[in-house]
Amino acid sequence: MSIILSGVEYTYDSHGTMSNLALYDINMNVEKGEKFVILGGNGSGKTTLLNIISGLILPTDGKVYWRGKDISEKDFSMREYRMCAGIITQDFESQFTGRTVEEDVRNGMGSLDRKLECDLRVFKALEKMGIGEDLLDISPGVLSYSQKKRVLLAGVLAKRPELLIIDDFSLGLDEESRSEIWGIIEEMVAENNSTVILATTSKEDAEKMGGHGIVLESGRIKEFF
Repeated sequence: MSIILSGVEYTYDSHGTMSNLALYDINMNVEKGEKFVILGGNGSGKTTLLNIISGLILPTDGKVYWRGKDISEKDFSMREYRMCAGIITQDFESQFTGRTVEEDVRNGMGSLDRKLECDLRVFKALEKMGIGEDLLDISPGVLSYSQKKRVLLAGVLAKRPELLIIDDFSLGLDEESRSEIWGIIEEMVAENNSTVILATTSKEDAEKMGGHGIVLESGRIKEFF
């Protein structure tokens, strides 16, 4: 599985002037099992680029290919694509869909028919993220900031995605939590040979992630690393 972006551009209005372009001529290739970083400041276009890679929006111009298929084509299965991906956005609280912590983690697994396997995945993921049984039946909305992020990541871990897309996930976490979560992500990548695409403003997070990537500035690729 590889993700290829070719000449991708995006504008938020219909005028198409250079001043309104959020992304300009983005070309990148992410191979299966790679760790790829999109590093840039606020307003550089990172989130827009991740939304395009996630299939949440389509580029104004250019192409995005997954497994050799153009994701904008009518016969492309966006549902299949999203089932293979685990996505963690900056607005992570809007991603909660369950009435309880346990239900939310289960929801992320889609239509897995084997109940025993589903149970094992859910409880293993919650245990790994340090979420105890006393929290399983409460609403995610009443959890602390750090616990909410851990529950969301537990849902991704249980899903075992081929592709993990992360938008500045470590913001607001203390150093101990950041290190622990990066370690868990590293384990998941190793176990599932997952591809990881991280957008971040933090050079420290980019270094922890390793791999290679791009520096994004004003919607353009400034450099590759």
